[in-house]
Formats: sequence, C-alpha cells, structure tokens
Amino acid sequence: MPKKPRIALPLLLLASTTLAIGAIVYGLLWSEAKRFREANLLAANNQATTVVENIGLTVAEVKTAVMESLLAFEGPNFAPQLSTWQQRDPLVSFAFSWETSSPDEVELFPPNENLAPDFKALIRPQKKGWIWEAPEPSPAAKESLAFADESDALAGEPSFYNYASNTTLRQEIRSQSQRTTQVAKSSFRKSKQAWVSDSTRWIHDLKEGESYWIGISSWNGGQVITGAVVRLGDLSSILQKSFPTELAANIESFIIRDPSGKSVAATNSRQSSYLRSERLPSGSAETFSLGSELPGWTLHLYTQLDGSLGSMITSAAGLGTTAVLLTLFGTGIWLVWQTRSSQIEAARKVSFVSNVSHELKTPLTTIRMYSELLQTGRVQDSEKRNKYLDTISGECQRLTRLVNNVLDFSRLDQSRVKLSLEEQELDPVLRSYLELRLRDLARHNFELETDLQLGNMKLHFDRDALCQIFGNLIDNSLKYARQGAWIRIRSRQVDNRALIEFSDKGAGLPAHLRKKNFQAFTRGDDSLTAETSGFGLGLSIAQSLADEMGAKLSYLHPQSPDLYPTFCLEFTIAP
Repeated sequence: MPKKPRIALPLLLLASTTLAIGAIVYGLLWSEAKRFREANLLAANNQATTVVENIGLTVAEVKTAVMESLLAFEGPNFAPQLSTWQQRDPLVSFAFSWETSSPDEVELFPPNENLAPDFKALIRPQKKGWIWEAPEPSPAAKESLAFADESDALAGEPSFYNYASNTTLRQEIRSQSQRTTQVAKSSFRKSKQAWVSDSTRWIHDLKEGESYWIGISSWNGGQVITGAVVRLGDLSSILQKSFPTELAANIESFIIRDPSGKSVAATNSRQSSYLRSERLPSGSAETFSLGSELPGWTLHLYTQLDGSLGSMITSAAGLGTTAVLLTLFGTGIWLVWQTRSSQIEAARKVSFVSNVSHELKTPLTTIRMYSELLQTGRVQDSEKRNKYLDTISGECQRLTRLVNNVLDFSRLDQSRVKLSLEEQELDPVLRSYLELRLRDLARHNFELETDLQLGNMKLHFDRDALCQIFGNLIDNSLKYARQGAWIRIRSRQVDNRALIEFSDKGAGLPAHLRKKNFQAFTRGDDSLTAETSGFGLGLSIAQSLADEMGAKLSYLHPQSPDLYPTFCLEFTIAP
C-alpha cells in the first residue's frame, strides 16, 4: 500500500500563516484601542472637571440662599424666627442666636448642649465687632463666591453636561429658602427699630468626622449675632442632583466622598456584563478635589476598560476578527484533512485493485487446474475426484462471496440497497444459515458452538442482510482465527435489547485497527503477500447492513485471557 501522506507540515504552515495574519490584525486593533482609550480618558477627565465646578457652584448657591434667608429676618426677636426656619428649611441643620451682652450663652435651634461649647469657642464678641478663629477664605474661595453670584449670567454657556438642569437646581434651592423664610417671618410683627447686618462671614469647621459650614451675621454693631449651620453630609440629595443627566459612554460612575472616605453621593453604576470595570490607576486623575466649598472632599471617577486586551477581544471588531481567523483556520484544516483523506482513499483503492486482482486470480487458478485434471481423465480414484470437485465447489463459493462483497459495497456506497424488513423470529433464521455453513466450517476443521436463547421473539430485520453479516464474520474467523478453530454464536435478551454475540479464539483486532475496524479497505495486512485473502470490505459491509436495519454492530476486545474477541449485533426490542 502506498505510504500515507504526512499532515504535520501542511498544518504547521497553516497555523503559522494564521498566527501571522492574526498578529498583524490584532496589533492594528490594539493600536486603535489605545488611541480610543486615551480619547476616552480625556473625555472622562473633562466631564469630571465640569462636575467638580458644578458641585462647587451648587454648594456656593446653598450658602448664598442660607445667608440671604439669615439676613431677611427682622430684629430684635430673632430666636422664634430662627427656630421656625430651622424646622422648615432642609438645608439648615442648626440655627443659633447670640446676644453679645450675654457672651456665655449660645442659643441653638434645636437645642444641643454638646454643640454649644463648640460655637462658644469658635466665635467671640469684641468691642469693635466680632472675629472667628478660622482663617480668612482663600482667593479661590472668594472667586468661587463671586462666581456663584454670577452663575445666572453664565447659564447659557455650553458645557459637556446639561448646564441648564443644574441652573434649575440652584434656582430651586434659592426659591425653597425664600419660601421657608417667609413662613418663618409671617408670625412676627415688624419692629419699628431698623436692625441692620453690618458683617457676614462663613466659617468651615470639622467636628468628629462631620463637615460644617457656619454662616454668621452680626447685627447693629455686634449687639446680636445670628447664624446657621449647614452640615455638608445632609446635602447628599442635592449633590446627587448635581451630577450630569447623562454620563459619557466610557464612564461607569462618579462618587463623592467626605474627608473620612464615606460615600455621600454617587451616580448609578453602568458596569457592563462583558467589560470588567476598573478604577483608574493612581496618577491618572482618578480623584478630584472639590475645592474650597467642600474642603477635604473628593470626587472619584470610575471608568470601563477601554483599550484593554479583554475589551479589544470582546469588541465587535475583535470578535469579528477572531471569527474570521477561526473560519480561515478551520477551513484550512478541513481542506488539509480532505486532501489527506482523498490521498488515503486513493491509496486504498490502488491497494484494493491490486488485492482484487490477486484474490480473483487465486481461486480461478485453482478451479482451472482441478477442472483440467478431471477433464483429461487422469484421475481414476473416485475419492480424489470427489475431493477435487469439493475444492472446485468451495473455490467457486469463495469467488462468489468475493464478487458479491464488491457488488454489495458498491451498492451500499451509492445508497442503492433496498432491504426487505419484516417482523420475524431471529433464532430460526440464524440456525438455518449456520447449517448451510457447517460443511465449510468442517472443511477448515472449525468447531461451531451455538447458544440461541431468543426463542420465538420477533425482531424487525432483513433475512438476507442478517445472513450476510454473519457470513462475513465467519469468513473473517476462517482467515484470522485458524489456530483456535472455534466459533461461538449466542443470542440473548438484556433489558429491552436483543444481543447476538459472535466470538472466536483468534488474536482479535490489532490496537491500531480497533478504531477503524469497520472502515472500507482496512485489513490487518494489506500487502500482496499476505497469507489471508480478502479485500477489507467484510466488516464495512456488515456495519452498513446493520445500520440499514436500525441495529448496531460493535467490537469488544477481551480484557482478560478468559474472554474472547467478540462482535455484538444489537437490536432494540419494540415495546
């Protein structure tokens, strides 16, 4: 048989070509992904900067609204107004009043004995007015306050986020504060004396992890001091509204944290199911200071993995490229495999033609030789003549089986076999066929052992196909199991299956042939000088006929010396 073609070299060339193309394409995708990542990071940082500015303006607006309300009250009876105001205004955590004539008393609304000493230590009346222990506002804070006063004029400027919606938020803050102030003043009569605020200040304080803005107003030369405390932690709902209505495509979320690291407000996370979110690495503007309006507070930016290996592969372009490469590689493997299969098939057919010539020539030569001897009349012994006639008959039967196998294989290969499937008893059919083969088995000195236990059970099969299957199995045993010279055929029922087992005392199939024992043209020895005859079609035909009948033909190799090589034909018993 011609040498089988090697497949390693074509597969190596195919794999190296595919890898080279993949490396080039993925390299281009990687470069493009990095460019998009840089652009996305720039867009994310720009939006974060805009959010920081908007939060600063919002807090400045809260302070402006609180201070305007504080200055709108009328003296000298500030306490009831401040108390009512504190109860109704959600922006104010505490309000207080302080008469300089009684510097040891700070009247808080609502009363809080724990906070009173803090305010007493923070604010001290002086003859020329009052001062506070906190430092002067920084230039940046002054600019922020000034910018807050001009916010309405800047409302029309374009921005990455919806600036108009944030302007509306600041207008709502001021309107709410004004309405609350009017309610607080409505129950008190105006004083004839004009009380004028001569100074206002804002002081930032940090107590037990809480951040406060304390607004203070001095009235009539410091005779009375009024003030309001804004706890920044209570502004979470307002800060939540300060976020943009729509985030940039690559941003996952914004989170505002106080000086202790506690999350105060955050956008809804948009973490993707296929992109793992990551916190931007340190030094790439992941954390933004919220400036003088929220001292020590930070805005944290979270984004998606744009430009990473995972996002590149799972992107549309990456998936498309992977699909193309896999298709290319799969097509190449299929072509290589088909080419190799075609070459192997051609080599087998060449071997088949050689074997056919050899196999047909041998019985024809035998038949011709013995017939010529009988024709010349040289053989006078009747016993010899009968022996020669038996040999001629056996060779004719052998030649008939060889030709029938070739014809049957051709019909099966072209799907032109039509079986006559009938409900019939299997044991009588098998017993009748075995009786026909007894003479042939005796001529080869084979012993036949049968154990048919199916009885009158009827199965759906074709009589001729069943006989041909077992005829091919018997022929194989006559060729390859001559040393054991023994065949056993047993039929039995196991659950809902009918099993017909064919065993002999041969060596069984070699290990390299067990996975392809039913493949056409496959023989243990394909050389022209092989001792056993045949085309390598018997088992292939047997399996094809079994499949046509809806049965299953399998080979069981012995796992211990007590067992024998066995072919099993299995039928399913209809319920």
